[in-house]
Amino acid sequence: MKKVIVVESAAKTKTIRRFLAGEYDVIACGGHIVDLPADELGIDVDQGYRAHWEPIYFRGNDKVKKVRERLADADEIYLATDPDREGEAIAADLREHCTPYGAEVKRIEFNAIVYRAVREALEAPRQIDSNRVEAQRARRVLDRLIGFIISSITQFDPDGPGLPAAGRVMCPAVALVVDREREIESFTVRHYWKLHALLEAGDEEIEAVVNDEWEEFEQIKEQVLKLNEIGSMKVDSVDLVPEDKQNPRPPYTTDALQDAADTLLNFSPEKTMALAQELYQGVEIDGKPQALITYMRTDSTRVSPQALNQAREALENFYSEDLYKGRPWRPGGAEQDAHEAIRPASPEDSDLRPEVLEEQIRPDLWELYRLIYYRFLASQSRPAVYKTTEINLSVEDVTAQARGDELLSSGFLEIYRKIRPDYGREEVKLPEIKARAELNLKRSWPEAMQTYPPARYREGSLVRALKEKGIGRPSTYGDILGKIKRGRGGFGYVRKQGGKLRPTEKGERLCEYLREKYEQVISYEYTSGMEEELDRIERAESSYEEFLQQEFKWLREPYEKANKSGWLSGNRPTPAQVKFLKQLEKRAEREVPPEVYESKEMTSEWIDRLQEEEKAVVQITGIEKVDVSGVMCHRFELRFNKRLPEEEREYLKEKNMKYSPGNVERFPGFRFQRQDYKTVEDFRNELIERYSSKNSPLEATVEVA
Repeated sequence: MKKVIVVESAAKTKTIRRFLAGEYDVIACGGHIVDLPADELGIDVDQGYRAHWEPIYFRGNDKVKKVRERLADADEIYLATDPDREGEAIAADLREHCTPYGAEVKRIEFNAIVYRAVREALEAPRQIDSNRVEAQRARRVLDRLIGFIISSITQFDPDGPGLPAAGRVMCPAVALVVDREREIESFTVRHYWKLHALLEAGDEEIEAVVNDEWEEFEQIKEQVLKLNEIGSMKVDSVDLVPEDKQNPRPPYTTDALQDAADTLLNFSPEKTMALAQELYQGVEIDGKPQALITYMRTDSTRVSPQALNQAREALENFYSEDLYKGRPWRPGGAEQDAHEAIRPASPEDSDLRPEVLEEQIRPDLWELYRLIYYRFLASQSRPAVYKTTEINLSVEDVTAQARGDELLSSGFLEIYRKIRPDYGREEVKLPEIKARAELNLKRSWPEAMQTYPPARYREGSLVRALKEKGIGRPSTYGDILGKIKRGRGGFGYVRKQGGKLRPTEKGERLCEYLREKYEQVISYEYTSGMEEELDRIERAESSYEEFLQQEFKWLREPYEKANKSGWLSGNRPTPAQVKFLKQLEKRAEREVPPEVYESKEMTSEWIDRLQEEEKAVVQITGIEKVDVSGVMCHRFELRFNKRLPEEEREYLKEKNMKYSPGNVERFPGFRFQRQDYKTVEDFRNELIERYSSKNSPLEATVEVA
């Protein structure tokens, strides 16, 4: 009897095969095997929202056909796709399109790729959860409806913004960045003053802060003179908390991990999730694949009883017998809670401690692993205990307070400070003092203060904001960040500068248009409410068709408009293509037939034709001064309208020129950037000479700005 386990990623197959010792064949499907068609809506809106699923082609191969061939002679098939809605839908598609007639098909899932978890899953298979599948497909179809319909309008409507894409989760993410920028621009800074007093308490000193604040310097100056003239303050009360506990933070959820990795490691959410995927699937250690963390897409802080036992063993063996506290961290909000928090798969294994693995795995993997490892163990440790003292003082109409925190027991801080050395309260030891004591004033001084606008989002904090507003789910955050940013695969609605996100002109234009015309697309409340409706489908309280009927009510009008105008056909050129072709048409002094601009295929053919006919041109721009993350630099660009010979591209790379993608406004090219102006000027002159001489490696017209 042939038994086959189907997982999503090929990297998992090595790890699972290693500890199943040939009892099962293990194959990978590569994630989704079917999807909606790329160039058309693919949904019958008047026929129950029936979706047209097509096989996905990867590197020229039909994924459905490939998996079907691998399963052709299987007797028992275990669908072990990821333990979330996406994984459930992939399992359903595998069963529908790839499993042979007569084979016994079972669904299993595990939260960690370790022997115990996989073996327990194999011993407790279940049926595919049709409600989870319906919820995922409803999400995919609504995302297609909103994305395809509204994007066609933002692209092709003459009264629209002329932008390429609008998505259900993407647009609220852009709006958060735009709205934060508006807050910063409209923020009015308030300047004020605080008053400090240094008091003598025997041989020791106490620094107190006066409770009031003053707007004008003359006011604070009067208070300083007044306090100095009086020369003392009386102790009204001493409030002592002999054991003030500070509890640890819970283990990581997806958004919390992305936020922490961004702040502490400067990892983008995309990089964090790619690394976490590797840690989950298995990393080569001593020549063998070893899974290091549990499943990394979760919105829950819950910890299983098994994990509590593992934490106890790790803390007792590696730290202290009395450090373990044990917290299940049960969620209490709107989390799906499909599986537990992100944690180390085997924290009790001495060979898998971060200290041991530092030289055995890649540095970036190790950095992320140690974050997850220590955060989890800290979350299961006893609280830190402080002795907290508050001394309340007064003189005439002035009141002040001094606070001191003295660490008595470090508790979880012993572990958490391995990743956050500065975490915890600032320690200030106050002397023992009694109420009604009179303390002499040694000196007083003013401190200038001001209010600050809210900080711009980092990528991690934007993910956290999306989570807090109930927008999107853990599996979507990395992809969303990639789409909204400038760069490869992104639409350029926000830009990253100095680690912070700012809206581009495109992003502001998109938000302004959608708020005026299609407010639901950009509404935080709408998007969050839609997530709740999907949860209702999973709980069998609603259905796929009921959900889509309700959501399509507001989409009916833009659908009719886009459909009537032919914007949903998939054969219409994008505004960028049209603009580029018109530029080529003008430069070539050729007349392009009007019907060409109605066909995507014909537009592409004419672009290729005119580019081929066009004479080669190389442009060398002037030197400009730019601010790069707070550092002033000088740069110029070398641009070209045709692909350079490979030898010339290599030459420019060797000179440390960075590739600069083009757009409809300018040619692609290479950029040279340095702080030293003379270095930039000399190299620019060198290139002018190189391409203008008789021995130029390029047969092209050189245009020097």
